[in-house]
Amino acid sequence: MEKIIRKGKALLSSYASAIVLGLNDAIIGLTATLVGLTFALHSNVLIALSGLIVGISSSFSMAVSSFLSHSEMRFKKAEKAGFVTGLSYLGESIALVFPYLVIKEKFLALTITIVIALLSIFLYSYSVGKSKKEKWKEKALKMLFLSGSVSVFIYLFTEGAKKLLGIEG
Repeated sequence: MEKIIRKGKALLSSYASAIVLGLNDAIIGLTATLVGLTFALHSNVLIALSGLIVGISSSFSMAVSSFLSHSEMRFKKAEKAGFVTGLSYLGESIALVFPYLVIKEKFLALTITIVIALLSIFLYSYSVGKSKKEKWKEKALKMLFLSGSVSVFIYLFTEGAKKLLGIEG
């Protein structure tokens, strides 16, 4: 068991940048998208479908971008870094969209999605901080501030766009 834990810590440490790239991009991008969709659409099914489309396509995009970036830096395991980035994005995407599939009230689903994003930020920050012997709270607060700022901006954009386009609701 101890060997498995050591391997997990080594993997986390080796691919922390790939994980944070996928995880944080999903938290920022998809959470903000779901905020916008929640205020723009009336159907949880449409919000979930749109979220899954964005999440899955972005997972592939992030995987390819991570692979190309790591290849340019001559990272020996660029393929694995790309895979880890895409997989972390995909996993977070599914977690963030899931509440819309099981909860009928869209604002409750959004609230749970935000809680999932917050938990992901803190769990990731704590895990990486502990494995690298770094201060995890600062990392978590930075991710929290950036994610929250983008979501607030997208909410304001959505409300402004709805008014500009004459969309009610």
